[in-house]
Amino acid sequence: MSSILKHPVFRRLYAAHIIHIVGNEFTFIAVVGLLQDLSGSGLSFAAGTVFRMLPYVITSLFSGALLENWDKRRVMIIVNFLRGVLVSLFFWITTPAYLWAVFLLLILVNVCSAFFQPAMQVAIVQSVKQEDRLQANSLLQGTTSFLIIVCQGVAAFLVYYFSYRFNFLLDAACYFVAVDPVKAAVSQRHGDDNEHRLFHETAGRN
Repeated sequence: MSSILKHPVFRRLYAAHIIHIVGNEFTFIAVVGLLQDLSGSGLSFAAGTVFRMLPYVITSLFSGALLENWDKRRVMIIVNFLRGVLVSLFFWITTPAYLWAVFLLLILVNVCSAFFQPAMQVAIVQSVKQEDRLQANSLLQGTTSFLIIVCQGVAAFLVYYFSYRFNFLLDAACYFVAVDPVKAAVSQRHGDDNEHRLFHETAGRN
């Protein structure tokens, strides 16, 4: 496991993956709090779950095909920036008249996530050697399951003792911060590709 984490590209993408999961779970718990506050309905959790999962599942049906022809690391950068902007808008919704905007933002955030997740998985797998890919996938799956449980608990604690609005600011910060390791991974990958190209060109001349 430690050998995989020594790879700089994988390590940076793995860090971005962790930040992405933290942001996702904090957003979900905060949105449930916002829905409860605006609607007063006990169905807030169910509504939040439906508007979280349905757009994600539907978009996932075609996002993978689109990503085949796109630069996956640049997709991750753009998507994280968009999610940071979208999540920060939740903070400003304070009246039931804008309940529709909560559902719209929740749909857009999860449409973005449906592009981010497969792009992240492919980029991470491509960043390690063939023989290390099973280990890398196991690490990703284990980390994801662990963080979903822990982050929802932490987010609920913050909502209870502080405010769900605090979570929205923290969520937005997570997505913006996650841009940096992805950008660093892109730079590192390009640097490695240039080194390999230079090596082969030099070997060819010799």
